[in-house]
This record gives sequence, C-alpha cells and structure tokens, in this order.
Amino acid sequence: MPLDGTLYEDEILRILSAAQERIRDPKNWCQGTFGDWANRTQFCAYGALLNEPNPTAALVLIDTVAQEQGYGGSISLNDRTDHPTVMAMFQRAIEMRSQEISENALAAR
Repeated sequence: MPLDGTLYEDEILRILSAAQERIRDPKNWCQGTFGDWANRTQFCAYGALLNEPNPTAALVLIDTVAQEQGYGGSISLNDRTDHPTVMAMFQRAIEMRSQEISENALAAR
C-alpha cells in the first residue's frame, strides 16, 4: 500500500504503484542493469516490477506505454531516457489501467 493510504482493489494497479514508489527517489533508480539485487537499493523500471509477486500484466502494460513512445519496451526507455520520463511511463500505465477498470465497470452495468 502506498504511503498515502490508498487502497487498491486491482492487483495490477497495486503492482504498478508499488514499483513506481520503489524508484520515485532518483537515488533508487538505475540504468543498464535490472538493479542492485544484493543490497536491494536501486532498480530500473523493469527490476522494480520484478520485485512484486506476479508482475507479468504490469510488465506488459509498461512495455506497451514505452512502445507507444517509440521504444522497443520499458527496458529501452529506462536505459535511453531520464528518471522523469520513466516516472511518466509508470503514471501513464496507471492511467491506462484505471481507464480500463472504469470501462469494464461501465460495461458490466
């Protein structure tokens, strides 16, 4: 659960938010490697997601966002851009998932 006390009914949103929070501080983000697994202090976007159980759907979603921006996937975006761009990728993935949840709820009515 994020520090703001938000509760998530959707596991994909929870995973995306937890990974984003893990690398929110630029000191906890890295490029060129999945992360510092020994000390668990720095991670790339992909590595931050790998720290969560069952991250597959979230990984697909951030790869989709990266591809929409002209990159081969999230690893490429992470390694070729900057921290604000990576954070924006997570935010866009969260927005996309939130929209999908809303659309599904409307369709179920």
